[in-house]
Amino acid sequence: MGLSQLEICNHALLKVGADTVDTLTEPTSSADGTKRSISLCNTFFDQAYEEVLRIYPWNSAKKRATLTLTDNPDFGYEKRAALPDDFIRLVNVFRYEDERDQGTAWVVEGGYILSDYDTMYLKYIAKPTDTTELEPLCTNAVICNLALKLCTALQLDDDWAGRISDELHGRILPSARSIDTMENKELLLEESSWINSRNFENPYI
Repeated sequence: MGLSQLEICNHALLKVGADTVDTLTEPTSSADGTKRSISLCNTFFDQAYEEVLRIYPWNSAKKRATLTLTDNPDFGYEKRAALPDDFIRLVNVFRYEDERDQGTAWVVEGGYILSDYDTMYLKYIAKPTDTTELEPLCTNAVICNLALKLCTALQLDDDWAGRISDELHGRILPSARSIDTMENKELLLEESSWINSRNFENPYI
């Protein structure tokens, strides 16, 4: 079981030397420090969370969707479709379900994906509404990113922020790349008429 939003905030507060909080609902009467910690966590959490989901394609946050393109953009492409509500980052787009990368042309603009096809198959990073679903390294990345934002708000020195940044970029993200690579075996190749000719018309024996 992963960490809740409150637990992530408390880990971030501890990283910057602040006291933990019992709730993220700001009390009507409380110590000024506690109220400020709650306010800062509420201010920065979503931003810190979504940034972490965008900077790395976490396996635990990947989803798939089939989109039907119907609208007509003003120019450039023939069709478009709205991206999923939980969309954070595009991983790949395919024209067919077999996931071969066939040089499909597309672009993401203003909450839509534009292309010339009727149907597209998306692989994307979604934002889990329940942070306990995140893998541990993703959770640690959110903690560090939130702590970095708290460093600025609390006017901590650069050395403090530097140590947290080194942990995020020097240890957590490289470890995630290594582990996700071992858990992700995909071979997506561009369709090539030369390769097809060699393999199918004149195959090696």
